[in-house]
Amino acid sequence: MSVDLQRALESLAGNPNPMPVEDEPGRFDSKRWVRAVAEGCARHFDQFGGLPKSTRMDTATGMFEHQLRAVMAKDYDRPYPGLMARSMMPAATGIPAGAETVLQKGFDITGRPELVVSDARDIPRVSLYQMTQTTRIVGLACKWGINYDEMLAAAMAGVDLDGKGLQAARTVQEREIDLLLSTGDAQYGITGFLNQATKAPAAAGAGVELYTTGAPVGFVAAWDATATAAQILADFAVLEAKFRSENVHWPTDCLLGSGTYARLNTLTVVAGTTDTVLDVLRQRYPGINFRQWWRCDAAGVGAVERAVLYERGDMTAESIVSLEPTMLAPVWDGFGWETVCYARCGGIQAADTTGIVYIDM
Repeated sequence: MSVDLQRALESLAGNPNPMPVEDEPGRFDSKRWVRAVAEGCARHFDQFGGLPKSTRMDTATGMFEHQLRAVMAKDYDRPYPGLMARSMMPAATGIPAGAETVLQKGFDITGRPELVVSDARDIPRVSLYQMTQTTRIVGLACKWGINYDEMLAAAMAGVDLDGKGLQAARTVQEREIDLLLSTGDAQYGITGFLNQATKAPAAAGAGVELYTTGAPVGFVAAWDATATAAQILADFAVLEAKFRSENVHWPTDCLLGSGTYARLNTLTVVAGTTDTVLDVLRQRYPGINFRQWWRCDAAGVGAVERAVLYERGDMTAESIVSLEPTMLAPVWDGFGWETVCYARCGGIQAADTTGIVYIDM
């Protein structure tokens, strides 16, 4: 405390008339005293850096800082991208939680009858070819733990810390399931919806047909600033016609990366009008649901954007989640509780990849 401030306070405490008016004994000069205290306080703050941050000085009373703090009732948690993979395709049902693999089976039929004009003995046979596909299922585990001190602190603060921790465990499980359903896990042989085996357009064999903007069907360089609205609409017509020509699958959904979606949603078809390429696509193909999916942003070869045109249905692809995220019984571990969250997932099982087309930008 500065000397001036100390003298001012001591004079008030020990002298009923600490600041007499000059030439008028017995009269108290309050203005002089207040000015002396203020000057002393100012020098004190300059010397010692002011009062502690937790101290509040009012004219009538002293309050602690936390007593004047309002706490918002709502939690403002950190936002993350939406988990959309489950909505992209139907879920397979009837898979026991303990299954380690899933066998998908079916048949292909070949043969053709002949016209009979007389007694015939060389009647052609039809053939059945069995088709099978095996998908591996893996377990996903994480846990939430809380010790006794944290329980006491949470109870004192009135915070449901354990409930938030258990919800956090479920959330990270859902994030991992969304990732497996989207892009799989190469280490465990799991494929997602965006990284199925591919083949060139019209090539024989299994695999999703992969088109690249610029080749081989007259696509432009890319669906970006270099492409006109007419070129993009013509490119999409090629893809839609591919489905119709086979008369097996009909496209119901089109997934677009963030950049492509933004481009199609802002590029106008005719200068000076408001109709964008995306508006026209929705008008021309009302049966197709055009959606933006952030998982497409780097799903293509070379981490480019990948668009997907497909028919949504169990005959095209299904998600394999044999066990939804489940909280196991809490276990006491030394000084606290630990609760394991467990799930089982096998990524995507594509029954017929002819119902899916990839377009890399």
